[in-house]
Amino acid sequence: MLRNFFDNCPADAEADALQVEQTRLLYATLPAAIAINALLALILAGVQSAVIPSGRLFLWLAILAVVLLGRLALLRAWQRSEARPESCLCWLRRFRIGVIASGIAWGVGAVLLFPAGDMEHQSYLAFVLAGLSAGAISSLAVDRVSMIGFLVPVLLPLIAHLGLEGGKLALSMAVMVTLFLVFIAMNASRSRRTLHENIRLRIEAEEQELRLRQSEARLNQAQQTAHIGNWELDLVKDRLYWSEEIYRIFEIDRDKFSPSYEGFLNTIHPEDRDAVNRAYSHSLETREPYEISHRLLMGDGRIKWVTERCDTYFDAAGRPVRSVGAVQDVTGQKLAEKEREWQFRNQQSLLDAIQESAFLLERNGKVLVVNEVGARRLNTTPGELAGKNIFEMLPADVANSRRAMFEHIARMGIPETFEDERNGLHFMSTVYPVFDEDGEVSRFSVYAADVTKQRRIQAIEVLFSTINQKVLQGQPLLELLHFICDEVARLFALDLIWLGRKESDGTVSIMTHAGAAGAYIEALRHRGLRWDDTPQGGGGTGRAIRSGQVQFLSPSDPGFRVWRDIAREYDFQSMMTIPLLIRSEVYGAFTLYSSNPDAFSSAVSDLLIGISTRISVALEAAMDQQQIRLLSSALSKAGTGVMITNRHGVIQWVNPAFAELSGYSQQDLVGQMPRILKSGRHDDEFYRVMWTTITRGDAWSGETVERARDGAFYTVSQTITPLLDENGEITHFIALHEDITAQKKSQERIHYMAHYDALTNLPNRALFFDRLGQALSLARRNRGGLALLFLDLDGFKQVNDTMGHHAGDLLLTGVAERLCLCVRESDTVARLGGDEFTVILNETHDHQDVARISEKIIETIAQPFDLAGNVVHIGVSIGIARYSEEASSEDELVKNADQAMYEAKSAGKNTYRFGSSR
Repeated sequence: MLRNFFDNCPADAEADALQVEQTRLLYATLPAAIAINALLALILAGVQSAVIPSGRLFLWLAILAVVLLGRLALLRAWQRSEARPESCLCWLRRFRIGVIASGIAWGVGAVLLFPAGDMEHQSYLAFVLAGLSAGAISSLAVDRVSMIGFLVPVLLPLIAHLGLEGGKLALSMAVMVTLFLVFIAMNASRSRRTLHENIRLRIEAEEQELRLRQSEARLNQAQQTAHIGNWELDLVKDRLYWSEEIYRIFEIDRDKFSPSYEGFLNTIHPEDRDAVNRAYSHSLETREPYEISHRLLMGDGRIKWVTERCDTYFDAAGRPVRSVGAVQDVTGQKLAEKEREWQFRNQQSLLDAIQESAFLLERNGKVLVVNEVGARRLNTTPGELAGKNIFEMLPADVANSRRAMFEHIARMGIPETFEDERNGLHFMSTVYPVFDEDGEVSRFSVYAADVTKQRRIQAIEVLFSTINQKVLQGQPLLELLHFICDEVARLFALDLIWLGRKESDGTVSIMTHAGAAGAYIEALRHRGLRWDDTPQGGGGTGRAIRSGQVQFLSPSDPGFRVWRDIAREYDFQSMMTIPLLIRSEVYGAFTLYSSNPDAFSSAVSDLLIGISTRISVALEAAMDQQQIRLLSSALSKAGTGVMITNRHGVIQWVNPAFAELSGYSQQDLVGQMPRILKSGRHDDEFYRVMWTTITRGDAWSGETVERARDGAFYTVSQTITPLLDENGEITHFIALHEDITAQKKSQERIHYMAHYDALTNLPNRALFFDRLGQALSLARRNRGGLALLFLDLDGFKQVNDTMGHHAGDLLLTGVAERLCLCVRESDTVARLGGDEFTVILNETHDHQDVARISEKIIETIAQPFDLAGNVVHIGVSIGIARYSEEASSEDELVKNADQAMYEAKSAGKNTYRFGSSR
């Protein structure tokens, strides 16, 4: 119950706030209360000392002093603490206890200092206590518990003593003090209510202001986060309000700028001001909101992008009174859009740079991205193709097979490559699955390369090889030419091809033909084909034979008028005639027809000209067959390898010795080029000189390294002799190959033995001095570093004497291997003889580098050696000489290194020393 009395306050949020303020006010009055209590106590004790024994006075003062000191300590604790709302109840309890203790102390004083029978001092005591009570009511009115807890123990003892004193005056004073207590308590209650109400109103005002500030702060934070500011224009008073975010967006100091419409316009980029004004004026005319994106020009020249929205309100008379708008900083979005647009353009540029078709498709076939090549092959543009379904643009059967393939790729999750043919064109396509964030295939990246030319070239190479075989097999010429025409018509989807021979009487005889429009040949023969300057010779065939140049015609060509009517029956739209040359003379013509106006593009015509050249070669080869057979009979028994080629380098015959030397059969070699034996040991300049020599009609001799069929290299002494016809023109080449491989290997072995140590395979003394001379020349020329290390094995003689020369040889071989691992490939490790080794360190400038290499060698050699099961340990002493102005010759370096090696021996072995020239 006492606790409830001490905790007497409402239990809600408002009461908590009131209690906090109540506690602060009470502690704020505590210093003055302590001081007044002490002062009144001293004055009262001084006045009453005349009628009260000193012992009672000192006792009361001691009691009051203890109470006041306790309250002073409570005040200090409050001032030092960080009083929080949740702890205010505790501090309020402590304050109330201190107030009650103080009231009890003064009540004790009313008993101890009451002078019986002395009305004057009794009146003075009553006056002091009444004044003290009045002051307490004034300071404690905010807390009813504290007020009552102080007044009751102070005044009740006084009233009781006055009542017990008797007499009218004492009783009157007791009644007056009682009435004073009642009246002042009533007044205190009203004051308390008023005070509480004032506190409550102030708290509510502070809380409302706090809520407003928080709301405004949240609004500013939200606007700042979204980069959106709001403004309001009072059109009646011509006042403009800006939110904090607008100042931030416009980068304007709020303290130095007063918002105005002109100031707003000045921040807009000059090129956008008219557009903003027009948008606002149009909004006023139509009474519709407007939204516009425009640029802001910052003071430092930077550009910002904002999106502005505005709505205007009108009064009953239709006059605009207020415009409200919002401005959002969209610079980031604009930059991101530009970056995305730039990336898209870059990606599109990269795709367009690809010379093949490139598509990015949705899984259902919708085109997302396509390059120029891909769109052009579908007779459209990238913009027109984007968004369309690729399957709907293909024939039904092709589309169905593509859908099935795409689904298979999506299930497997791996790329797939396939080749198909459409309208005579070959495409090699690769489909790559594109995975989304869930690991599912959502798109396909497709690359399609036009491999028509490659396939044609491959087919032509096969055709050429077949032609060569047929020529060498002695197939009749007309059968060979008919085979060629059939294959060319098929490869290039041509309607008609024929081969004509130039006759001496001016006519052209058709040797063979191929193609679906073969009936056209009879019409040609009927009207006559000529190559001379006659109407029948005005077509492409006649002009090609007369000029020796390729001819391109269309049905509208004037020279084609003789055959124009029959050509229309077969829908010929383009023609090409290639002269056939044999030994620089026009032999005839190769004429081709197509219903496609663009059939003979530059790429196709180049291939056809190449084929015609091969036809000429076949004709020439057929004519030379008899001569070749005679040569074959004469040379087939020769022991030297013999190869015969035509003037273009195509092998036409080899004898058995040549076949045996190369490892190829005679059938494998015929029709090939000599480069089939190319080893790669000779550079382009070597072959250029050789070909220059033989093509001008001179013989060439030299040694060449060839590669046999099994990959082995062999060396031949080769002589190539050109064969000339009666006009001095080269018709063939004869190459004689004499195998000198064994002789070359013997020479290389002799050279190796002269320069390398037979045991360790390291350079010997002769090669060492040669390498040292080269290294010195390089060091002088480049001012580079050079170090020479002389090494002598410590303990080798004991191993050699006790374990035998075989163990010594194993040890020397092991040392050589370890030394090579300690240096670079550009350095030289050599054995001079016995257990002496040298190391030439090229491009070594740093003294410490040489020392580190020497230490590495010593450490490596110190590792145990396993000699056929016997483990031995040896060391090495190293003498070092470095290239310098004083030691710049081979002899000086060798002498210094040798002397330093002996110094290392004298120092206890297994160490290194630098020569004096360092």
